[in-house]
Parts: sequence; C-alpha cells; structure tokens
Amino acid sequence: MLNCNTKPLKDLEKNSNKLKMDEEVRIFFWDNLKILLIVLVVVGHSVDFYTSTSLMMKDIYLFIYTFHMPLFIFVSGYFSKTVLDGKQFRIAKVILYFFLYFLLKLCFFVLNRYIFGDASTQFNFFVEGGPPWYLFAMSVWLCISYVIQNIKPVIVICFSIIIGVLVGYFEIVTVDLFSLSRILVFFPFFISGYYFKGKDLIKILKCRWLKWLSLITLTIVFVIIFIYGQDIYHFRGFFTGRNSYISLGKPVFGGIYRFLFYGLSTIISLAIMYIIPNGRIFITKFGNRTLQVYFIHYLVLLVYQHYSLDIYLMKVFPYNWEIIYLCLAVGLAFVLSLKIFEFPFKNIMGLKLDKILVK
Repeated sequence: MLNCNTKPLKDLEKNSNKLKMDEEVRIFFWDNLKILLIVLVVVGHSVDFYTSTSLMMKDIYLFIYTFHMPLFIFVSGYFSKTVLDGKQFRIAKVILYFFLYFLLKLCFFVLNRYIFGDASTQFNFFVEGGPPWYLFAMSVWLCISYVIQNIKPVIVICFSIIIGVLVGYFEIVTVDLFSLSRILVFFPFFISGYYFKGKDLIKILKCRWLKWLSLITLTIVFVIIFIYGQDIYHFRGFFTGRNSYISLGKPVFGGIYRFLFYGLSTIISLAIMYIIPNGRIFITKFGNRTLQVYFIHYLVLLVYQHYSLDIYLMKVFPYNWEIIYLCLAVGLAFVLSLKIFEFPFKNIMGLKLDKILVK
C-alpha cells in the first residue's frame, strides 16, 4: 500500500523555506552593514580635516574610529571565503586588489602633482599611509589566509593578536612601509571574519535582548566620548594601527593599550552588528557597491579641501556648517554608490585572470 503521509514532505518544504529565508536575511544584513560602514568611512575621513579646530568633529572621529575599520575589515574577511575556499586559490583577486592599489596611488599622485601643482609630491610605491593601504592590505591578507587556512582558528586568532600587539614596539615597522603595521594590527579582524559562519549570524540576529544591550553599550560609549573626548583624543593613534608606541608616548605600556583597543573595537563592532536591520530597506541596494565609494571618495575630499570650498560653506552657514558638512559627507557616499560609478570597478574586479594564470 502506498504511504500517503505528506508530513515529511511538508517538513522538508518548511525547512527549505526556512533556509531560504535565513539566506535572504544574511544577504540583506550584510548589504545593510556594508553601506553603513562605507558611509562611516567617508564621514570619518571627512571630519578628520577638522579635528584640530572642532570639538564636534573630534568626538565624531573618535566614535567612528573605535570600530569602523575593524568591522569593515571583518566584513572583508567574511566575504574572502569566495577567494580562499574551494579547490583552487583565486590568485586573480589578489592581483586585482594590487592593481587597484597602484591605480589609486597613481590618481593621488597625478591629482597632487599635476592638478594641485604640488611639486614636492613623490610617487613612492612602497610607502603608503592614506586610503590606498587597504587595497594593498587585502592582497596581503588573502595570501596570508590561504597559507594558514589549515591551522586551527583559535591558534591563528590568538597568534595574530599577539603579533598585532608586539608590532607597535618596533618603530621601523610603523613608518607606513608596505603598510606593514596596519596589515599586522588589523589582520585579527580579517581572519576572524573569514572564520565567521553564516549560521552564527542567524543565531545572533535572533537574540532580541542583545539588541537592547547593544543600544545601551553604544549610548554609553558615545556619552563617554562626548564628555571626555578631549582627554581621549590623544589615543587616536591606537585606532589607526600605523603608529609605534614610542611615537604615541607609550613606549612601555603601549601593548596594553592596543590590547584594550582590540577589546573595545570587538565589543562595539558586535553591538553595531546586533542593531543592523536584517531585512530589505531603502539603502540595501547600495550595499554591493562599496568598492567604488572607497576608491573615489577621498579624491573628492581632496578637491573640496584644496579649493577651500569649506570657506563658502562656513560663510553661508556660520552656525551650523558642521551639520551641513556631515550631511554632504553622507550624501557623497550615497552618490558614489550609484550605478553610474560602478562600471569601471565591476569590470576590473570581474576580469577573468584565472584563465590566463592557471591552465
């Protein structure tokens, strides 16, 4: 006799729908998180021009830099699975990031030397302290992760944190040569992102009480920075990852401060992740076009500063120019996220170098 019990089929369909919903949640979540982070990258670089003259800009800078690059790099590590996992290492992606690094450095050189007329500008391929460093670091992080991917995650993470702490004691490493200091300091976040699993995200998103705890945590951090920002600001060098402890005035206990930075960044990053919407919202569609924003935005900011456009802004809005400026920075991030700016980067990152490099 045929078994007409359809319950197993219904359970299978239910589980299939649940898996599909979970996958959509993950996609929407990551896109929402990525667009938030790239906006913070633009705002962070924008306010840095005024941290010496504006207390408001200084506080915003401190709050953003406590977590935005660690979390940005964590997300980069999470999406590196497509490059690292599988039968063959996708060396093409390493080369393409390296090419974008060279291209962005070239853009900065041409802009400063030939458009702004700064004759002192030199093209030094091996030294980088500005935005291009991240593109070079991506190439290095992918290679390192591929080499060590068979080592137990707990060993890799612990060892990378130790190196990140110790590198600050070697001043020769922290002179932006090959962006080595930043590469080593931020690598724990990249490799943690690589080890992070989608199923872990679903568990996190279902913990409603953690969202309230996250809001409380972020509020406390923001209030502390608002009240004690002037006193905390001289620790900004620990947030950038490029300075030696001697240059930061902490030659002995600098390692402790960096270790505390790791902890603070992790706590705030988790808090940010807990409050990110996991459904489709109006900004979700911009989340897969962050590379173009990162590449272009600082070039625009340099033009803005070079031609002193801020003077006009201050004249027109003498009492609330800071708010207007922040709105312009957020607007810049979304404008650069438009599809019109996507074409060259989509084509560069889509180049099929694997067919050429690997037979």
